[in-house]
Amino acid sequence: MEALIDAAETSEALQAALAALPHTERDAVRAYVIDEQPYANLARDRGISQATLRQRVSRGLARLRATMEPPQP
Repeated sequence: MEALIDAAETSEALQAALAALPHTERDAVRAYVIDEQPYANLARDRGISQATLRQRVSRGLARLRATMEPPQP
């Protein structure tokens, strides 16, 4: 039961952290990480370079990590 509660809290926190991302980063992270779409397809569909898309994913994941990880002592 505790694991389910922890998972629900993590899911809620993750959803909130995703919602707080700039829309370009949120879209890129969702499409690449959650929907498992390849960089080439995503970049082509958005009319941007793969490097730009990779940067958006990287920045989005870094922001999520900073939000979700507990502070280091």
